[in-house]
Amino acid sequence: MQFVGCIDGSLRKRDLKRRLTSPPAPILQKLPVGGARRLKDRREEAIVRQFEQQVHSELQNQHQQCRERFLNRWHHIRNLYAVISEVMTARTEASSKLKSKLPLPAAGAPSVSKGPTEPLTPAPLHKLTSMAWLIDVAREFRQGVATHLVTIPKTEIVFGTALHLSLTSARTSQIASCLRGVFQAFQQQPESCTIDYRELLSAIFVLDRWREGEKKMVARWFHEFAFPLAENSAAIGDMKMAIRGHDLQRMLFTACGDEMDEAKMQPFVTELLAAMTQRGRSYIAEKTLWDYSDTHPKLLETIKKLCWKRLTDDTRLDFYRDVYLHAKERFIKEDARVRIEKALSIWRTREPRHRFARWKVFVACRKLMRSGDAHFRACSMTKLVRRFRQNRQRKQEMHAMVLTAEKHRNSSLLRFTFRPWTLFWRSMQLIHAAAWKRSERHDVHRRQKRSWSSWSTFHEQAKVRRAYCEKTATAFIACRHQKILRSSIDTWLFHKRRQKDVAAADIRGRQLQQDLWLQEQIEAESAQMEIEDKLSAAVAAKARASAEKGRRRSFIEATDRVHANRKLQKQKEERIQYKANRERTAELEATQAWAAIREQVAAEVRSTTLTWLDTRDAKDQIQTEANRIFETDAKWIRNELNRDAENSAKILPKGCRWQVFLEAPHGIVTRKLTKAFYLNTVTYEKYWCDEVVLEECEGIAREVIVQRRIDEAVARLNEKQKEWDLQRRQNIAATRIQMMFRCRQARLVCRRIIRNTLIKRIDPRSGQIVYFNFNRPQEIRRKPPKLIGSDEPLIPIESTTWVYRQDTHGAGYYERLDTGESSVGPPDHYMLCTRCSVYFVTRRKTSSGARYCIGCYANSRYASRIEASAAEKETEWTKMPVQPANCMICRNTLADFVCTDCKHDATCTRCFNAIHGRLAKNKTHAPPIHLVNRVSVA
Repeated sequence: MQFVGCIDGSLRKRDLKRRLTSPPAPILQKLPVGGARRLKDRREEAIVRQFEQQVHSELQNQHQQCRERFLNRWHHIRNLYAVISEVMTARTEASSKLKSKLPLPAAGAPSVSKGPTEPLTPAPLHKLTSMAWLIDVAREFRQGVATHLVTIPKTEIVFGTALHLSLTSARTSQIASCLRGVFQAFQQQPESCTIDYRELLSAIFVLDRWREGEKKMVARWFHEFAFPLAENSAAIGDMKMAIRGHDLQRMLFTACGDEMDEAKMQPFVTELLAAMTQRGRSYIAEKTLWDYSDTHPKLLETIKKLCWKRLTDDTRLDFYRDVYLHAKERFIKEDARVRIEKALSIWRTREPRHRFARWKVFVACRKLMRSGDAHFRACSMTKLVRRFRQNRQRKQEMHAMVLTAEKHRNSSLLRFTFRPWTLFWRSMQLIHAAAWKRSERHDVHRRQKRSWSSWSTFHEQAKVRRAYCEKTATAFIACRHQKILRSSIDTWLFHKRRQKDVAAADIRGRQLQQDLWLQEQIEAESAQMEIEDKLSAAVAAKARASAEKGRRRSFIEATDRVHANRKLQKQKEERIQYKANRERTAELEATQAWAAIREQVAAEVRSTTLTWLDTRDAKDQIQTEANRIFETDAKWIRNELNRDAENSAKILPKGCRWQVFLEAPHGIVTRKLTKAFYLNTVTYEKYWCDEVVLEECEGIAREVIVQRRIDEAVARLNEKQKEWDLQRRQNIAATRIQMMFRCRQARLVCRRIIRNTLIKRIDPRSGQIVYFNFNRPQEIRRKPPKLIGSDEPLIPIESTTWVYRQDTHGAGYYERLDTGESSVGPPDHYMLCTRCSVYFVTRRKTSSGARYCIGCYANSRYASRIEASAAEKETEWTKMPVQPANCMICRNTLADFVCTDCKHDATCTRCFNAIHGRLAKNKTHAPPIHLVNRVSVA
């Protein structure tokens, strides 16, 4: 600017502004512009692209959040429905209680005598849970809103008007908060401030009218989203209604709660939209939708399942309880009917037996009377006369009782006949009264129908007229605004154009004098840009080299990890395979051994049983078994073998030398003519079942007895085998548990040793975390041992505040990890190591008081372990954290000095002067180490 002022002293800031807005000079247009774009421009473009990507990702995140809130909308809808239903139910109960307290009218229905209290019966399944407030809210939305898009204030106004509540009061704050949560859930676009109230009403219908059925539910959704195809289709039930294609997916996705539910409904939406496109329409008529639902019943089934999933657990539990009560009532009735039929059948079965028993008693008595002597007959005659008299008396009494019974019967018949007639007369009276009231209501409804129809027609016309007026006014205002804006812009452009022409004419003369200076400035800037481009290229090359090194390092580390994991996996698979082979070999040997034992037991039992068969007890058993075999019917054997060939074990034991077989059909012998026969599987002797004799049965019976004893011995042997297998598995399991416990204990011990021998440090050059070993100071690990596992965060760290660092040239400085500040010298009040005077103190020797850093501490222990036979004990050292040192005397002030002759005690200035200035022997101590330095903090 000074140079420009030298050229023309009258150049001012206004002239510079005019020069920046004026067209370029001809000499500037002639300057060559060659070469590639500047690296600075490319970096700026990269930053712009990065910001655009960030904005795009942020918009995507907002859309994703809106999508998640929309999928989780059912929680807010249930809360809103529950809160409003509770409030309205409480209001209805309060009004009903108030009406019950009022006096009843004199002219009421005639009182009916209350009968006995009937048992409680379950509620009918068709009973609805619909709430009246939902109808009011839907009507208010349709009448009070011109379009289907509403804002949150409009939604609150509609709900407050329909429910007769003020949502701004404290009592209805819960309803307002629930309504705002529902509004946010249905807000599918992050920048929009409106929702579609039709979706909200359809979702509430799912919770309110779920008992009406899926078809009626779809009809309610359709009528919410539908529009009339003709001008006279103002009625909701008119079949000339249709739904637009872009509203179809919203309607069918009403009951969906996640993306899986939407995927189930998407095929139906696609097919309906394809059918609409084929017909060349932009809407789907109601008849088309119902025809599609009839041909695709899976649509209504899917909607029913989705609506059922959206209900709460309490609603579903009430429905199942209702079904259970109905089923229980039906079961009780059916059980009573079955019991009555069973009692009737028992009575029919036992009544003839009782009569036959009485006849036997009568015959016995008659025989006894005929075979009695004269005295007995005389006594009997006397008793008979007495009984005749008693019988005559009983008949007289019975006759009197019959007359009384006839009298009571006639009166009961009169009551039985008169009561239905009375009931009929009373019913007719009630029917006439109900018909009279119904006719009165019908007359009132008929009178109100014309007024209501006229009012609804006027309301629809007013609604359409209001929407048309709003649309026309908006279009007129927009057109007028465009005209005024266009005129203003044209005037402003003309003014600016003339102003630029005047400024250009004024400045063009001065610009000719500045072209030479501008050319020199451009050349200087070009040289500076070349330097900047070279520096940028060097920085970019260095960054690429660093990235390539990092990529190679990460690739090598990933390759090493893959090789190590593969090696560990291979070793694990080999161990598993070896253990499995060892287990398989042991099981095979045990199986072979038990099989050999089983064969040996069978041979021993057979020899013992053959010796025992010559005794008398054995002969009795042989005879019994032979009789059973001989008496077995051959036809029964054949039928059993025809039905199931494996049933031969019921006839003869399985494994016996003698077995039963069925003759194969051959020639004229058909399947019905085949016969069964006994066959010895060792000697191949054959006996027909219908021709076998007793001697042959005895031979078969001997083998049967032998086989049974063998089976018993084998069964006992199998039990022993099971016990042995169980004991073996228990021993193996116990061994494995013990090994697992020992491995876990060994892992815990190893991790404790690692925690006690390793410490985390900050590498001075790289700034990365390294692992330092106390026992081997020359070893520094970049990674902890794999055995530490999840206990890696438990390894202690040298310092969490200040650490020692080195720059690229090897110069040391100190850096604070938590705040990022750095210092050339050590920070105030922090103690450094006595040996190296570089690193911070972390250990203190108890005997001498010397303070060492972690490296010097490890080197001293390593040297003492090499020189002496026994290493120093850990109890001779104490740990010290890296933090500002406090005074050893007053304990309240930060330390400023460290005296090496006083066991390296740190004291503040006041305590140091008090100790070393009072005692004469303390005045001869070495100069103290200052802890307060002039630190240059960056």
